[in-house]
Amino acid sequence: MWTKSGSAVFKLSVAVWIFSASLQTTAQNTPRLILQVTVDQLRGDLPTRFMNRFGDGGFRYLWQQGTVYTDAYHNHANNETIVGHTTLATGATPAAHGMIGNTWLDRETGWRLLKPRSSYLYGNSDDRPWEIDLAGFGSTFPHNYGSADSPYYTTLLTVSPAGDELTLDFAKAIIEHENLGADEVTDYLSISLSSTDYVGHLFGPSSLEAEENLLRVDRLLADLFIYVEENIGLDNTLIVLSADHGAPNTPGYSNSLNIPGGYVKPETWDQQAAIERLKQRFNIQTKLIEKYQHPYIYLSPEIASRNDAEREAIERAVATEVALFPEVSLAISSRALEYGNLPDTELVRAVLRNFNPKRSGDVYVVFEPNWFINDMDGLVVASTHGSPWRYDSFVPVVFAGADIRPQKIHRRIVTVDIARTLAAYLGIKPPSGSTGSILQEILQ
Repeated sequence: MWTKSGSAVFKLSVAVWIFSASLQTTAQNTPRLILQVTVDQLRGDLPTRFMNRFGDGGFRYLWQQGTVYTDAYHNHANNETIVGHTTLATGATPAAHGMIGNTWLDRETGWRLLKPRSSYLYGNSDDRPWEIDLAGFGSTFPHNYGSADSPYYTTLLTVSPAGDELTLDFAKAIIEHENLGADEVTDYLSISLSSTDYVGHLFGPSSLEAEENLLRVDRLLADLFIYVEENIGLDNTLIVLSADHGAPNTPGYSNSLNIPGGYVKPETWDQQAAIERLKQRFNIQTKLIEKYQHPYIYLSPEIASRNDAEREAIERAVATEVALFPEVSLAISSRALEYGNLPDTELVRAVLRNFNPKRSGDVYVVFEPNWFINDMDGLVVASTHGSPWRYDSFVPVVFAGADIRPQKIHRRIVTVDIARTLAAYLGIKPPSGSTGSILQEILQ
């Protein structure tokens, strides 16, 4: 049975997560509210790319008044949505929290530009051949939602800034009606803004739509912080902003800059000869591969029933064959991961942090940089994340509000440090699976 955790329905159902049970803290000055904001697909360089376009109260407030970690990364390999969100919330790697991928076996009439087109970095790049027209949404501005009775109406809201507007309206209602931050007991509110991800998938992160979307995210954050200031006080609120993953540029955009890249189409690979060789070599009577759901290849139940030595030999042989395809950078046997029979490299360590024996497939596949399958839940898209490469793992990490000092920290950190730091800040037990370090600047 396939388990899916990264669908649009799942994202909307957990867009706002509230935890307001009494936290028995031992810290001297505990905030009334922990506000953790995760902007889906906000690659680490994107806020600073457009900083001169932003207002004063959103990203600029965070970057000027907060502690900004400029070299922050997810240290797992499969940089997909549910993997990143769970890592940020728990401080654990996918190997521990089990969310190894999105999938595993087991109010306006339209979206229009805020400012004159000539003022945008990508103002002259609104009609590129790789951009996706989803259900008549169009590939150029203005993007119209269509009739409210259309089966795609709510979908089109989520692939524009309107989805984030709805989410933050809901967050404000929760703050008001649940009385968050109203007393000395610390409350926790986690908000996921997902429209950046959808826009990036359809148009790419270096597009007019992505630029316009971030201008609107900036306004939404400023509006949220004003609301928090008026109702709780920013001095009483510890804000944490990060992202669940980054994103690659579209191959068309990369190629225009003479950077190699493209879309991977495994169905065009010449697989049959290799499959027959392996079946004969290992006396496999049934099919060899049960399913390929990137990044995992799941081998057939017959192979799963073999002893460990045979399974590892078959997995290694499959990995060797897969690594011969030109778009593949690395293919790793899960048994080899489990038994430590691999070289100690940063890439292998990232894959190992993604390995969960009960859920991971039998072979983990890593494509070459800037090569990926342009599919998201069955939809053809322009850009897809999910690799261990830096453009997918690089994310912002910013702490602000409360007693946080404005400073830039250029030391490399990893996202599992966030939950461990929040626990130390509050003087409570860290999450049981957390593996990160305490960011000392936040406690000083």
